[in-house]
Amino acid sequence: MKIAPLYLALIVGALTPLSSAQQINVEIDYMVDSDHSHMPSSMEIAAVVDMFARQGYALNVVVDDAIPHTDILRCNNPGSGNFFTCTSRTYTTFKEIKDSFFDSPSSGWHYCVFGHQYDDGNGTSSSGIAELGGNDLLVTLGDFSGMTGTPFDRAATFAHELGHNLGLRHFSPNSGPVVGNYAPNYASVMSYQYQLRGVKSQMECLGLVDQDHLFRDLDYSSGLLPGLLESTLAEKLGVGIHKVDWDCDGALDLSSVAQDLDNAAPWCASTSLPIGFLSDYNDWANIQSNADSPQVINDLVELETITCITAEEARDLQAASPDSFSDPTLCTGGSSPTLSIPPWPTGRMIWVDPNATAPGLGTGDSPYTSLSFAVSAAPPGSVLYLQPGTYTNQSGSILMDQSLVLAGPGGAVIDP
Repeated sequence: MKIAPLYLALIVGALTPLSSAQQINVEIDYMVDSDHSHMPSSMEIAAVVDMFARQGYALNVVVDDAIPHTDILRCNNPGSGNFFTCTSRTYTTFKEIKDSFFDSPSSGWHYCVFGHQYDDGNGTSSSGIAELGGNDLLVTLGDFSGMTGTPFDRAATFAHELGHNLGLRHFSPNSGPVVGNYAPNYASVMSYQYQLRGVKSQMECLGLVDQDHLFRDLDYSSGLLPGLLESTLAEKLGVGIHKVDWDCDGALDLSSVAQDLDNAAPWCASTSLPIGFLSDYNDWANIQSNADSPQVINDLVELETITCITAEEARDLQAASPDSFSDPTLCTGGSSPTLSIPPWPTGRMIWVDPNATAPGLGTGDSPYTSLSFAVSAAPPGSVLYLQPGTYTNQSGSILMDQSLVLAGPGGAVIDP
């Protein structure tokens, strides 16, 4: 028996018709127990719909059936094959739920269950699991706050698991050779570093940026931040925005330092060798949906499944102390930022480096070389990140030995 579906499609202004590739459809069913419900609220879904709408995607979500509660979804043969096609006569599996409740099994929709917990043989406290490039996803926050997580937890985890269906991982595929789940310059809800703490909130907490920058808490990355070579980190440049004490020694070193940044939170807690190159990644330019593929619809192909941050890892992240150059007041309070739908920004984040070898695209790895060109290209509300170097124009030249942030009408902040 269906409940009345909640159908959400965010329309902002006069949008041109979207192609089928820009439309993403998801059906959500949710478990209900006597003392709690895993049903996501309209605000939580709207926040994710808004996130996609900013980038020109129409995310259509139907919150549909209340389904019987199962404490732990189990796979009878964990680790062998597709988690979602495992069958068992003893336990209720995802496949059995999908066969019973999914209303559009042949339509190319994604199918999501907001459940309690699952067990793939590695524990039961994971926040979710999803097929990489598939159509099935599971949000399981039963071991989180209130057995359902906070509103931000639910919205962010839904966006995170859907991201896996759309081909995104916990790190940039351009990084290497060994990459963990906490890369600080991958500013995406897909990263463990930012999934449950918010991109903007956690970047402020870690001292990677000051306040009033254009990051949003709930977002995929646009791939703007520069790459980081862990063996030669420049504390003076940080992530191209703000100085960062990468080795956590309480001082800003003039020479380069080595530190593993992506295998623990905070990175000071890591004992791994700093051997990797960490890259940001343009999630939005690389999402793709195979949900309408006959192979995916009919489970004819064995897809990789990705398990996600556990409650223990989330608590460790919450308890982690910020480095000595961040403001500790930004890191106190709840485990999640407040869920909100901020105004649509008009500006861009633009990097300028007069020492760059090519004109560039205005990103951290491909900065503009001319400040005058950057200013002319910047729409209202933009933030310009000026790297040290000699800047010239018709009136002469000026040598800057510090980073400079230009934000707002006539606003300038020198990074001390």
